Amino acid sequence: MMIFRYIFLSFCALIELMLLLFGLTGVGLLGGSAGSGVPRGFVLSVIGCAAGLIVITLVSFYRVREDRKFPVLYGLFFKIPVIVLALGTSWFALDIPEAGWIAVVIAVLFTALLIWLVRHGNDNSGKRNTVKVPAFPAFSGDKAEWAYDDAAAEYLRLIGEPQDTETDQGKKALADRIAAMPDSEKEKIYDYAGTPIAYFMGWLIERGLVSDAFLDMHATEELQAFRDGIRTPVELFREMDYVLAADDIRQEAMHFVNLYYNSAKGVMPFSHNTHRYFFDYYRIVCCGSDVPRYYCVDFSWDSYRELVQVLDRRCHDFSVSVIDEDEIVYDERKLRSRYFDTEAELFHEPGTPQEYVDMCAGAFENIGAHLCRDMSESLVEYCTGELTDEELLPENILRKFRPYKVVVMKPEGAQEMPADTPVPAYVILGESEWEEEHGISFTVIGDFAVNCGYYADAESPWEEDMRWNYLIRRDAENGHVCAVSLIPEQFGGSNEADNQVTVPVAAARRKNEVDILVEALFILGYVQKYDCKVTYHEGKPNYLFVSALKGDSRVFADSIRVQ
Repeated sequence: MMIFRYIFLSFCALIELMLLLFGLTGVGLLGGSAGSGVPRGFVLSVIGCAAGLIVITLVSFYRVREDRKFPVLYGLFFKIPVIVLALGTSWFALDIPEAGWIAVVIAVLFTALLIWLVRHGNDNSGKRNTVKVPAFPAFSGDKAEWAYDDAAAEYLRLIGEPQDTETDQGKKALADRIAAMPDSEKEKIYDYAGTPIAYFMGWLIERGLVSDAFLDMHATEELQAFRDGIRTPVELFREMDYVLAADDIRQEAMHFVNLYYNSAKGVMPFSHNTHRYFFDYYRIVCCGSDVPRYYCVDFSWDSYRELVQVLDRRCHDFSVSVIDEDEIVYDERKLRSRYFDTEAELFHEPGTPQEYVDMCAGAFENIGAHLCRDMSESLVEYCTGELTDEELLPENILRKFRPYKVVVMKPEGAQEMPADTPVPAYVILGESEWEEEHGISFTVIGDFAVNCGYYADAESPWEEDMRWNYLIRRDAENGHVCAVSLIPEQFGGSNEADNQVTVPVAAARRKNEVDILVEALFILGYVQKYDCKVTYHEGKPNYLFVSALKGDSRVFADSIRVQ
């Protein structure tokens, strides 16, 4: 695809150079002669048009080289107003000003429209691998008041007075019961309702992510008492009337807050692929209680410190899940592997240890048979035709792929990876003759291609799902397996054989995390029924499909690879 772009642009450049030479010749032969009958302005408009077209063509060459999106198409669009403007100036020279002004207005309006489309369209930064982030409601604030009735219902359930909150009559009975409570009990429930918010607010304070307005509202000694562990974030939150507003948070943290903390109802259906604060809070602070609960948990500094570490990791994961080519550094090296016909440039994220970059570069240049087979099995899925037995050989399939870049990401936040034996992990970006329009990316960890997708969907190896894919694949290869219940006991399942399946140990751990997420949804009243089905490939389990419903609506849907 790229070679055809270069050929087309070269043809355009040739035509435009000829037009420029024609105009320059005309200045001397036609425009310079009083009796030629050709106005000098007409010739100059030809020269200006040719020069403008050449500049746009040169920009298109640059965009192709930088692998920008629609590098040729954008250039063609911008050439239209240049040609129209040249026609307008020609009509002025030919003493037809009405037509000239019409052309100028059309050219200006068309140029403004193009600029608006480029800035506000789907291109974003213009890189093909820019990942589009789904739109979430902007965070405007959170209040304990909004969770008060749920916290009160949970409180009453825990003291042996369960309430029916599904009917209008039950809701009225709950309101009457709350009204009859003494003030001390109401204040205690307010603390419980605000505790999940207070934990998150504490992390914002510790990481310097609260606004100047927030700092102005609190005495320095109050915040220092919190940092010293003397005052809890729940006590601070109580003094804020149990309200965390958007104005309390620094602007640079709002993107993360919108995607991660904002209302749990921001994405439907839920899945473990979209990290949400309510789940991490439940898993760290509430999970394992003698009786299931979400709000009615006394503050614990141990739980707070553990949650702070998780929030740090989540914040980091959100920043590395997208590979920003404007941020990576060219390593001044080109790598060659015997499985590919082209060289790839080596890049790395700033701050990546040089020895780790070298290890990953060596791993790419010495790709083993296992990884070759793994990548070829993924790549062949993009082929729509029939392949011969010889073409199906892994080394021949990889010849269909042309790597452009090998990107090494800084291995931060990779807590699941063994620290004593670092594993090479990198992203390969390139193009296949089976998929030239969108490009192909591989995410590699060790001897496994843990992800293969379009260039625009490149995944960092340190994104959580990529790490889990590696751990599951590694356990499956090494025969580290165990039995896991399809329907867990807390959702009515049994320990009978027909409710169990043997999976890699890492897949069992992953399913346990998913089950805890669904458990949190149960506690919050989002779901009422749990289900898990297993699919098989060549007689072995290959996926677990977990879902949860409320009525007839599927609120949670997820899949866990077990091969």
